[in-house]
Amino acid sequence: MFSNKPLIAKSVKYSWLITYVILFLIPLLLCNILFVLVDGTIKDQVDRTNYFALKQIQQYMDSVVADAARIASSLAFNDRVQAIATFKGDISPKERYDIILLNRSMQSSNYKSEIEEVYIYFKRIDTVISSKHVMDSEKFFDLFAERYGTDAAKWIKINQEMHRGSFVNITPQNKQLAYMFTYSINQNADDGINVVVIINLSNFYKMIDDLSIINNGNVAIIDENNRVILTSDNLDLMPLLKFDGFQNNSLTEYTSSDGKRRQVSCINSNMQGWKYLYIMPKDEYWKQLGEYRKLVLSGISFSLVVSCIVAFLLFKKNYEPIKRLLKSLKGHNEEDKGMINEYRIIQNAILRSLDDKKELEKWRAFQKKLLSERYLKELLTGNAAEQTDRDTAGIEFEHDCFAVAAFSADMEKPSTVLNLNLQEDIELLHFIIMNILEELLQDICKIYTVNFDNIIFCLMNFKEQDEKYMTKLKDAVTTVQETVKEHYKVNLIIAIGNIYNGKDFIKQSYKETRQLLEFEEIVGGEDILVYSEAKKFLLNENSHTYFYPPVMKDALVNAVKSGQYERIKNILDELFNYNLNNLTLSKNMAQCFKCDIIGTIINTLNSFINSNSQKYQSEIDTIERLIQSKNLNKVKEQLLIVLKDICEKINNERKGTRRAEDEIINYIRENYMDEELNVSTIADRFDLHPNYLSRLFKQQVGIGLLDYINMVRIEEAKKLLKSEYGNLETIARKVGYTNVKTFTRVFTKTEGITPGKYREKFN
Repeated sequence: MFSNKPLIAKSVKYSWLITYVILFLIPLLLCNILFVLVDGTIKDQVDRTNYFALKQIQQYMDSVVADAARIASSLAFNDRVQAIATFKGDISPKERYDIILLNRSMQSSNYKSEIEEVYIYFKRIDTVISSKHVMDSEKFFDLFAERYGTDAAKWIKINQEMHRGSFVNITPQNKQLAYMFTYSINQNADDGINVVVIINLSNFYKMIDDLSIINNGNVAIIDENNRVILTSDNLDLMPLLKFDGFQNNSLTEYTSSDGKRRQVSCINSNMQGWKYLYIMPKDEYWKQLGEYRKLVLSGISFSLVVSCIVAFLLFKKNYEPIKRLLKSLKGHNEEDKGMINEYRIIQNAILRSLDDKKELEKWRAFQKKLLSERYLKELLTGNAAEQTDRDTAGIEFEHDCFAVAAFSADMEKPSTVLNLNLQEDIELLHFIIMNILEELLQDICKIYTVNFDNIIFCLMNFKEQDEKYMTKLKDAVTTVQETVKEHYKVNLIIAIGNIYNGKDFIKQSYKETRQLLEFEEIVGGEDILVYSEAKKFLLNENSHTYFYPPVMKDALVNAVKSGQYERIKNILDELFNYNLNNLTLSKNMAQCFKCDIIGTIINTLNSFINSNSQKYQSEIDTIERLIQSKNLNKVKEQLLIVLKDICEKINNERKGTRRAEDEIINYIRENYMDEELNVSTIADRFDLHPNYLSRLFKQQVGIGLLDYINMVRIEEAKKLLKSEYGNLETIARKVGYTNVKTFTRVFTKTEGITPGKYREKFN
């Protein structure tokens, strides 16, 4: 039925042939490597040229737009400009004089050459003031449209809209650029000013013309919304590109909608959300490599053919002695008939010399081990089979009392000796635990061990259900823990279930160890847990909530914003202690509580830390990584360490800029009892606009001005609540609140507790 024809593919001669071919292919491989290196070098040169060209343009444009933004911002918040913005109706001589002064001030301003023109459009009085003119808007915009070749009506409409530091193309050809910033009164687009800075782009286009790389490519600038800001002369290409896939410092091969392949280099602005692109046709990009590739590939193809021919001829010559040797070996053994594979013949000879009996015994021992492990796992999980399975596994229990102990390595404290991610090291740890326990407990029980989900479970068959056996068991596992930690640097978490009478209760003891390990994973604190001792502290799987009321969340947010570390510590201590000691959370609720706390802190930090600043990035990254930690106590410890550093940074940053703020703070602390004290009265006292004062105070101090007033009042109220016995109405008026209802609401929001409860707590 089977063909006796030898399989040629099994012959060693093919291995020899491949060896010769490989020897000849090595030089070819080196040629290919050299080709790839040279190819990559040329591509890198092209890419580097594009990158430095774009970088030069990007640095220049970033500088120009930064100057434009600075000029617009300084004008928008200029006291005289803000005063003129409030004019309306007929202008008085004094007001007209203020307009003339502003015009002269703008004329005397020394702007860089890139700033072609600056004007301010006052919407209330329908007047435009620039460094050259003061005239009504209609006349100015007509002159503007004539000068820049744009549509006057469209430009008037743009000037009447709200702009928060936006760049606008004056003409559809994207050749003129204006930076526009709106300062509104009462958040009304029709009731404010527009500061417009016209940017002279002549140097920008000169830079493009002077660069040799532009000869066959295009430069484009697009904003964060993929809107074209500026381009080089070829405008027809831009609508064909999709900009979403271009990343910073990237080189992307791109097939545009016209079917042509292009190479796009991209870098991002350091100050704006802009992308700077250089688009080069694919054919031009590969032009420098074309001839070189043809030459190298032709040489490689020729060398490949020659090497194969030479390898075959050499093989045929050298294989003849082996061929004659094979003829003399054939027929010496019946099992080798019909076989010409030299390695197979040698292999058969070795296999025939092995002791078949030892191999069979080894296989049976391995099979018995697998059956024993399976049977133990089924006993632990309550899925044990009938008597026949037990007999097959070779396990026979001598007594009816059982207990389960679990040994789990603490992965948050990695060992310097064992790698617990390797199966061999887990098996070594298993062997050590089993041998120590058998030596210490051999007089009271028999031990069966199994590795279950990288947790080592020990099923102990005791002689009787006696409390003294549990004491000996705890002493034994303590010895195991100390020995493993000392010699192998592994920290073991050990859980011990109750001793039960009857095999049917093995599952219950196993479940108890699982509950203990889960408790240790979330709460921590103990490395050896006994179910009978820790039962009342275990996680409540029926719990579907956790304690984190809104008032405590608001108090935590305020404490972080103001850099009050002690206040933060007290709040976190109260939250964690209450949830862990009073509620006994479920595992899922514990994770939800942890994520809620971390989310509050991260959101608070992001709300008042400048997004361009990297000062706090490492702390935020550390807090985000705590989401992976399961131990709530360790999460709290790490949070306090990171928040302490953040509070120190916040307080240090404020020291250098606190002179004006100190005056305001001192004024608040001296007048906090005044019921009329508010943002407007403080602004009048220091001759500042209320909006400007609020923004400046929050930027430097970290919390709003009104929040700070409330914080000072609450601090004083807390002192009175501790030392006086007057009613809440009296205390509220002493600290500046007109009624006790407002005082109670603010106190509860800040402290997370009502004034009455606070007094009870300290009296």
